[in-house]
Amino acid sequence: MKKKILTISRLLSLVLMATMFFACGDDTKKKEEPLNAAVDETPSGNTSLISATDKGLYVLCEGTYGHFNSAVDFYNTQTQTALTDAFNQINGLGMGGTANDMLEVDNYIFVAVTDDAMVRVLNKDNMTVYKRFKIVDDNGINRQPRHLVYNNGNVYVSCFDGNVVRINVNQMAITGVVQTKGRNPEGIVINNGKLFVANCGGLSFPNYDKTVSVIDLPAFSVDKTIEVASNPTQLQVFGNYVYSLSMGDYSALPVLSKISASDYTVENTQSIAATEIKIYGNYMYYFYKDYAKNTISLKKMNLNTMQQEEFAVAPEDMKTPYKITVADDIVFITDAVDYVTGGKVFAFDLNGVLLYKFNTSVGPNTVIIKKGISAV
Repeated sequence: MKKKILTISRLLSLVLMATMFFACGDDTKKKEEPLNAAVDETPSGNTSLISATDKGLYVLCEGTYGHFNSAVDFYNTQTQTALTDAFNQINGLGMGGTANDMLEVDNYIFVAVTDDAMVRVLNKDNMTVYKRFKIVDDNGINRQPRHLVYNNGNVYVSCFDGNVVRINVNQMAITGVVQTKGRNPEGIVINNGKLFVANCGGLSFPNYDKTVSVIDLPAFSVDKTIEVASNPTQLQVFGNYVYSLSMGDYSALPVLSKISASDYTVENTQSIAATEIKIYGNYMYYFYKDYAKNTISLKKMNLNTMQQEEFAVAPEDMKTPYKITVADDIVFITDAVDYVTGGKVFAFDLNGVLLYKFNTSVGPNTVIIKKGISAV
């Protein structure tokens, strides 16, 4: 379970790293930057590396924990070439430490950077920087932004300090913060006009949280706290349901819970060999690495019948599957390899046929297709 042990270690270190980061920071600069409004950013690198007409993929890479070497790569599907650390080359600055999530909103891309206490906004066409939000509390302490979701003009950011931050896209301003009533929020989704947030409690290992908070969006307050299996980290939406994947203490199989978005009841729970899930159409795509047997399974589940089936055979050079993105009928599975050296992205069609693969910077996470432009 090398991957899970590493993940726990990273989570336990976040509070210390955050404290050190702000204690060593420039107090004058911190006071000058507004806590709610976005700060303008200006690129100073080669802004012509990616054009609006280039076809391809943006790949968010977390980097090595503690090295502040997160990156965004670009894979050109026309030339079949990868531009690693494209963000740095284009903008003349690094992305920061542990960039955890990336979200496309209209003509922008929002990136949550945990260790640097910020959400960065990029121009979608060419990856140039546009705005930056400081995700800190009133005392300037890092809220540790983790995951992002968009709804009706707002981006919602789950933060490891126990809160969700609301960013209004039109105003480019933080317009609200709400406590989830749970510990260390991770996965975050919208369903039935409500915001669902998984509270993992990862910083209290082995005393994990086991709740999913339901937040009323107009009131921006907690409606309900739902109890699920221990250490929920991921949420996905299917119809009128929210599926929660709980990792427990990593000694047994994770648990999948089916939550009604109407009455908030947990209708079904089952153990499942899955460490990452993504719902697309009627299927949930997922993978699992058995470290004891050194085997990798790539599967999918028909959510109408709950039948599991093989999705694809893991390529021989896939070492450590890490994240899944499904978009435009393509299943992207990232490979963290060893979390220290460069990773890979494998692209499959919905039938499990491998379309292409390419190398990336360290810790590939989320994949975004440039919308309106075919990726294959």
